[in-house]
Amino acid sequence: MAALVAALFVGSMAVTVTATAETDEDPVVLHIAAADHVSLQEATIRADVESKASLIGVLAKEAFLDSYAGLYYDPEGPRVRIKGSIGEDQLKELDTKLSTIGVPAERVKVVSARFTESEMVALADQIGNLIHTDLPYTQYVVKPDIRTESISVSVPREQVKAVDLIIVGVQEQSIIPIEVSGADSMPVTQTCNTTNQCTDYLRGGISLEFVSRQNHYYCTSGVMVRGRGTGNTYMMTAGHCGFDIGDPFYAVYPNSSLHSIGPKHSSTYRSGGDAGLVKVTNPNWTIKPWIYSNYSGVNGQYLVQGTSLNTVGVRVCKSGRTTGTTCGEITDVTLTVSYCEANSSYGNCALPVVPVNHLVESDMCAQGGDSGAPIFSYHLVYGILSGIILNSCTVFYTGITTDANALNVDVILG
Repeated sequence: MAALVAALFVGSMAVTVTATAETDEDPVVLHIAAADHVSLQEATIRADVESKASLIGVLAKEAFLDSYAGLYYDPEGPRVRIKGSIGEDQLKELDTKLSTIGVPAERVKVVSARFTESEMVALADQIGNLIHTDLPYTQYVVKPDIRTESISVSVPREQVKAVDLIIVGVQEQSIIPIEVSGADSMPVTQTCNTTNQCTDYLRGGISLEFVSRQNHYYCTSGVMVRGRGTGNTYMMTAGHCGFDIGDPFYAVYPNSSLHSIGPKHSSTYRSGGDAGLVKVTNPNWTIKPWIYSNYSGVNGQYLVQGTSLNTVGVRVCKSGRTTGTTCGEITDVTLTVSYCEANSSYGNCALPVVPVNHLVESDMCAQGGDSGAPIFSYHLVYGILSGIILNSCTVFYTGITTDANALNVDVILG
């Protein structure tokens, strides 16, 4: 992350202001209506099915067992497609279970698959490990694509031949197609100094400033969480926000004043994902299970009612300090992505790259400073924004279930 000009510290006391709840439509419903060219009523139905995709996946894994190959939502359908092989009796049992969660059988279709999910993920992990071991200064993105049943490897253009040589043995032995391609831009986790937004309550989607190693940086708050067994209240953001345990975090108000939240408490990064906790030590805050959203007007009280696993094809939104609320589709899951954390010439980091495993990719737009933003839809939280590819609408984030388990916390729900 690049150092920024230090901002003037104005105060450490948070001011509680009563906010007015908005009646705007859910951002993801509006996004689906615009993207699919359907009515708000139909968009609401589609959003309901998409919001249950992860639950459908749990039921499908129980039915398919070792033959399970993945699940994705197809907006063209629009329906959930489960990949794998299953008997007629098991299919009837699955249909029965789906009806109990309010998903009509016609909204789900079983598609045959050549490879299982575990086979795809294991090969992707192997490829990422080979690249990182032999070319530790080269960035890469490894994607196991359940829709095409192939694995794509993206690296800087000048590194394509080198990577091809490293994984040639894997390519020759694997029956799963592997394609290496060159990219013009690779993932970054930079922060930047941009606009502020309303911070009446401590919640997700607000502007953060933290001080680390005598420099000031900007990120976004994710969700409010509570420690399992301790009851302590924390704000979750990206793990790379705050270099050291104890770094102080502040909420940035529209007038640029800073209001103390507390110190960085813990984090998980690299192989453990990218999420961190800031302990709320300022007693003046009012904690709310909300996300600040400005997709249509301003809804400062978007309620968090649950969490969800991630499914390819599902539409989600994020609310960040820099680009506000934007929405897109989950395009891949279980990616291995590397970040360059030092100034470098293109394709060659000044330090070894940092690999972060099992990230989720979406085609929503974001910029520096949005790191830590909550990924959400239909009042469910899906993850915490980790990184972006510059000059493109491609973001990477960690799944909220993985984050919560790694940090031993539960999301505060309303």
